[in-house]
This record gives sequence, structure tokens and C-alpha cells, in this order.
Amino acid sequence: MESEFSEQIKQKLEEITDIEVISKIFKELPELLKDEIYKLAFEGSLLARRISENKEKIEKYLELSKKLEMTPDELIDLLIIPDLPVRTGVGKKFVEGVVGFKGLGIETIDHHLEEFNYENISDYSEERLREEVSITTIMYRIPPYMLTIPDRLAEVDKKISDIVGSRFIWLIRPKGLEKNKWTRATRSTKPIVRGEAQFINGIWIPSKITLIDIIDKCIIIETPWLNLKLGSEKISRKIGNLTNKTVILSELMRLKNCEEANAYKTIQRWGLRFDYVYFCYWGRGLSTDPFDVKCPFKNCDVRKNGVCDGERLWSGKYGYRKPFPKVYPLRDSQFQNDGIEIYAESLPAKIVSFSAYDFRHVHNYWYGVEFGTWFIRSRPIIRVFFGDEKYYFRIGYSIPTSVMEFSFNDNWLEKAILKCLSEDVDLRKNLAIKYILSKSIGRSFEYGKLAELIENLLNKGENYETYQRIRDMKFERDFIIFCKQVFVHSFKHILSQFILKDLLGVEFNFVIPKYYYNSGRYPNNVNKVSIAENAKNGRIGIVDTVIKKIEEIGLAQFLMEFCNFAVDYLKQHTEEFNKIDESRRIEAQKSLEIAKTMINEEDKLQRLERIEKAVKTLKERLDEVELELDSTLVRLYLLIKGDLDDRTLIDLEDYFDDVLDYYGFHICVDGCNACVRLERECGEGSGQIITTSKLLLLRVLEVLKHILEHGIKLSDRNVGRLVEPLLASAKNKLWISSPYISDYYVKDLIKNLAERGVEIKILTAPVAEAEENEYHQKALEELKELIKNFKNVKVKILEDLHAKIYIIDEKYVVIGSANLTLRGMKYNIEHVEVKMNKNSLTEFKRVFEEIWNKGTNLA
Repeated sequence: MESEFSEQIKQKLEEITDIEVISKIFKELPELLKDEIYKLAFEGSLLARRISENKEKIEKYLELSKKLEMTPDELIDLLIIPDLPVRTGVGKKFVEGVVGFKGLGIETIDHHLEEFNYENISDYSEERLREEVSITTIMYRIPPYMLTIPDRLAEVDKKISDIVGSRFIWLIRPKGLEKNKWTRATRSTKPIVRGEAQFINGIWIPSKITLIDIIDKCIIIETPWLNLKLGSEKISRKIGNLTNKTVILSELMRLKNCEEANAYKTIQRWGLRFDYVYFCYWGRGLSTDPFDVKCPFKNCDVRKNGVCDGERLWSGKYGYRKPFPKVYPLRDSQFQNDGIEIYAESLPAKIVSFSAYDFRHVHNYWYGVEFGTWFIRSRPIIRVFFGDEKYYFRIGYSIPTSVMEFSFNDNWLEKAILKCLSEDVDLRKNLAIKYILSKSIGRSFEYGKLAELIENLLNKGENYETYQRIRDMKFERDFIIFCKQVFVHSFKHILSQFILKDLLGVEFNFVIPKYYYNSGRYPNNVNKVSIAENAKNGRIGIVDTVIKKIEEIGLAQFLMEFCNFAVDYLKQHTEEFNKIDESRRIEAQKSLEIAKTMINEEDKLQRLERIEKAVKTLKERLDEVELELDSTLVRLYLLIKGDLDDRTLIDLEDYFDDVLDYYGFHICVDGCNACVRLERECGEGSGQIITTSKLLLLRVLEVLKHILEHGIKLSDRNVGRLVEPLLASAKNKLWISSPYISDYYVKDLIKNLAERGVEIKILTAPVAEAEENEYHQKALEELKELIKNFKNVKVKILEDLHAKIYIIDEKYVVIGSANLTLRGMKYNIEHVEVKMNKNSLTEFKRVFEEIWNKGTNLA
């Protein structure tokens, strides 16, 4: 009986996995093992092995729990981010190691909604819809106007959604839409429909959001830019007065199978989905209603003006709907200039500077929605902004948080860009196209303007003159400013990726990045990237980890690691796509050869030949004017210009891509639509393809890398403008070998550093009797006083000393001809070199120590 009872206990022990229970058992183990039956059951059990193998972790877990005055349950609740990759040395590693969970021990990320639910679905206990959701999560998972379905549905709701499709939305009033129209469409005048929000610091901060179920209603939103129809009048009329879900399901089943529904060719894909819509070819309207074979927007300006009769420009006339590539919430942020600076370090001449702040206020918000509609001829990129007549509605949150900034010296960056442009004609050509696109069509990518622009270039018109000037290295000021924007924007993406993915191993939603560039409009404009921790309060360790890394190895070595990462990444990316292009070209040739032997229909063969002729002709025209376009832009141009049309491409769309590949059009030309990989978490939507350039980023980072490897050289008067800031920046150590020293530098520079606790070693020459170096004599007297007052100051004298070496924090070394005197630093023509690479630092540290050991203490 005792043995049987023991086995029962043992079986129960095998089932225990909860860390709280395990910790409690561990804590009470000495008492429990006094019971023979329990002891017999415990020995050899899986639980015993778990405790034995994790004894140290459990002890630390209990210790931390006690220290934080939290129960184990409360501690686990802090770890709200599951399955996060972990790298050694990251701030979260401590919590992960102690508790055995992957994640950051933080109070919250982002602004979490108090309540997030779905209209007409109320059984939370069964469907588990009440969960903590952040505003970031909902914006990216369910942008305004996007149709969605809940994560979990009761059986009846699941069957309804299977028929109707994604039927839930949330809405924000579009900018420029009159309030009365908005009220009619939504029966609410609040900026966030069916929810609650506070207006703080110019931002609507939502606390509750209910997604609207449009199964029993049809919402039509008519704006000056875009008409949207969400839902179906036919469906809502049939079931709008029904409340019982089972009855609604029955009616939907009947409607789906009725003759009226079957009469439409597209009824197989009739769900209320925003990724599969009817659309206007001019980009004036989109409808999710599967019954809209004719345009439902009778007040449309295009229709009123007689351009369209409700069918001519409507895709339903031609019997098909098209899938959306993207519905994209547009995001931005504002960084205040407040907070407490907690760290700062710069490269020599402030080529690149790093600074970090605590308690800086950051406003993170969304201001609109972008619809990426590549199949619409005139308006492939449609942007609908939130707000009223005067202001955008900005939906988001404000946080005091930790921020880091990397900024570039404007003069250095401009010279680096000009150097890269002068050396690389392909770079000039690529940036010229981006610049012309940016000036002519901006972010709208309106297809009509795009076609006109390309045609203008092909015919050597005004835009071609701009292109030619840039290609021939005749740069206007606006082009250089544009290049700064492109570089800093691209730098933001690759730097964020390095810090988050490579250095820390965390996701992009942990930060809020923003870039700034010197537009020349304001005297204080800078070229910088700011990265804020996306924490509601306090800090989550990202900025602290970067600071610790820079403190340990120096900004120069940190940037060297980044440059190595970025340069390798960008080169590898280019190599991969070159291989893909070559592979596609070979496969395309085979595919076309087979197609011409397999196609029996004369019309289809003629259409294929027409496609080939159009592509070949365009390729020849582009080569003639030395232009290169990616295959996406070529495809759009040919369709818009009229050389090809939808009817020509029917059942030949795959061969169209083959033809483009065969004639050498690349899928990527310096970050085109197809292959930009710098765009993660970008708030600029599709417009970022104009303002990013992997080639410019690569070239400028190669210039920076060369400086980090070989140092900075300066031969001029006033070399102190380079050297003095470096000496003054010393935080831990400053070693100086200078035969002559001015008392000016002892009183000012060296004394200040000594008072800050910096370890100072100075090796200098004695004063020769025949020399009249009054300033050096005074300097030695001042140094004697410093030695008496500060234990961290040591001075040695060495006869025949000639070496000038300055070592700052073992991060930078200055060598050359300049003594630490006013003449040497400010008036003489001197030569100095600042070295930052590890090998130079190690070598000159060894040299300094050798000559230091030969000196005698200053008496």
C-alpha cells in the first residue's frame, strides 16, 4: 500500500513544470524529505533531476524574488516578451539567466490598451480575446481600414468568417473629410471609432479600442483622394436586423449559394477582404464588396466629369479583383531636446559623435495610411491622412525614455559624399535618378508622372539635362543636400539593424529610430540618427549596453565593428542579387525558347512577340542615354506608356517577367522596389526607395572605415584644434610624452583632468642650463605641485627625449612633431597623426612604456 501510494505521488511529481511550484518544493525540501513516503517518491523522479540540474538558478530566482518583494508569479509577469533571441552581455541576460526565461524584465513596452475587443463577440472566457495589446501592435496588425478576423473565434463566428471573410475594422477620420460625412459613414465623430482616447501633447492616446464588425453594416467613406467601401450593402440588408448568430450563419449560407451570387464570375473569392478588392484604375476608389461589378461611388469627381461611366475605369467590368501588396500605417516621431546627458564621446575632429540621454521625451505616433497599389495606373501609392481641416490626428503615445544619438560632422560628411561621387559613375547615375524622382513625383509615385519622367529622360529633355550634369560631376546644392538625406536615412536602418540584431539580438519594436539631415534651412541642422528605447517608463538596457560597449572599447572601435558588419552585409547583399539576376536570365532564356515551341495559339504567340519587341526597344533606348532602370519601373513604364496593355498580358504575365530578365533588367538597382533590405520599420512607406541607397551607404562607410584603420593626418598651423579636444576628452587615462610643455596646459588642461580623477603620466625633458625655456620651467614647477596634491599624477624626466606621443584612454594615440606647448599646438606648422586602430594603440602603448621606464621621477 505504501509503495502504491509512493508511485501515485511520483506520478504527480512528474507532471510538475511550473517554476513557482518547483521553487516552493525546493525551499521546503528539507522538511518534505523527512517523510519516508515522500522521500521514496522523490528519489529518482524527473522533478528531482530538474531541481538538481537547476539548483543555482532556483536559488538566485528565490533570492531575486525576495529582493524585489515580488511573488514568483509577479516576477514571471514581468517577462512579457517570449522567445527572444539572447546574446551574451545583453542587459536582459541577467534576468534570463536567473529565471530561465528568455525576455526582458521590464514593466512594459509601448503604450498598452486597457481594452481591446471585437464588436458582437463578447464571450471572452471562451474566445480569449481580452489580452494586453499595444497601440504599435494594433497599428501594424490591423491598420485603420484594414479588414481582419480575431485570433480565436467561437465555432459559429468561425463559420461566419469563413463565408464573409475578414470583417472587422477600426477607423480614424481622414484629413479633409467633412464631419457630417464622417458622422453619416460611421455614426461617430470621435477620431477613434468605438473607443476612448486622451488628447495629450498633440497626440491622441487611445485607452480602449473596439473593432467594428461590418457584417451587419456597410460603411462608405468618400474623401477628396480616395473612396472606400467597407462591407456589402447586399449582405448588410439581408442580415442587418438579425441578432442570433445561428440565424445569421444560415442566411449567409443561403446568400452564398443563391443564383444571384453564382451569376458573378468572381464569387469564388467573394469575402470581405482588403487584400482582394475591386478598384478604380485611376486610383479613386476601392471596394471590398464582392457584388460591386460596377463602381459604387456615384459622387466621384472622375465620374461626374464624364471621364468614367461607372464601368470603364472599374476593374469589375473586366471580371476580376486584384490583391493588395500592402496596407501600410504611416509612422513618425518627435524627439524633445530635454533629458539628462549620461555619456558623450566623439571621434577626432568630431567626424562622428555619440551621446546618450535619460528621461528624454519622445512622441511616437501614426498619421495616416498608405495603400500600395501597383496595379493602379495613375495612383499606385495612395496616402490617406488622419485629421480635420487644420491638423492631422496623430494616434500614438508619449514616453520619457533613454535615447542615443550618432551624429556626423556636416563638413566631413559632405566631403566624404563628394569623394564617393567623384570616384563612382554608377553611384552618380543611381543618385541622379533618385534625385529626379524625388523632385518630380516625391512619395506619390503617380504613374502618369512617372511615365512622363522616364519619357523625358529617354528623349533627352529637361530632366535628362539634370541627369547628365550629375553624371558629369556638376552638382547643384540641392543634390548634395539630397545625398545627405539619403545617406543618413540609409545609415539609420543599417545602424539599427547592427545594434538590435547583431549586437543585442532583439526585435525592432524595442526602439523608435529617427533620422535628421542638414537641409541648409536652419543653422543648427545636423546629420544624425536618434534611437530611443520603446519603454513606457525607465529603461530596458539597450542604451546602457551600447554605452558600456563604447566605454570599454571606445567609439572608434565600436564604429569599426559596425563598419565591418555593414560593409560585409551590403557587399554580400549585392553579390546575392547579382547571382539571382544571372540565374533568372539563364532560366528566362530557356523558358522563352520552350514557350515559342509550345504555344499553338497564333494570337498568344503574336502577343508574346509584341512584349519582346517593346522590352527590346526600351532597352536599346535606355542604353543610348546611359540609363538603368530596375525591372519594376520598366514594367510600369511599358504598361502606362501604352506600348503594352492588360489585354496583351492576359495569360502571359509570367513570360513578361522572363522577357525582362532575358534582356538584362535587374530586379534591384541600388535599392529598388524589389530588393531594398534597409527598410525594416521605416515610417516612410514606399517613398523610402527614393531616399535610401545601399551603394552610397557602402561607399561612405568605406571612407569612414579607412579613417578608422589609418587615422587622421594634419599638417598645418594650429594642430591643437584637432589634438586639444582629444586630450580634454580623457575619462580614465592620459599618457603624454612631450619634450617641452607650456605651463598654460598644466594649469588648464592637466589640472582639470587630475581633479576629475584621470590617471595622468607625463614624460618630458629636463630644462637645460643653456636654454631659455621659461615656460617649460614654469610647467615643471606646476607639475611638482600637482604631484603633491594628486596621487593620480605621475611625471618623469628623460634626457634627450624627442618622442611626441599622446595616448588617450587607450582608445586614441596622437603622434607627430607637436610638443604640448602653445607654439607646437597653435602657431608652428606641425604634423600630427591620430591613430585609432587596435594595432597602433598596442604598439604605441608598448613604445611609451619602454621610454617611461627609462625616465626618472620629477623631484
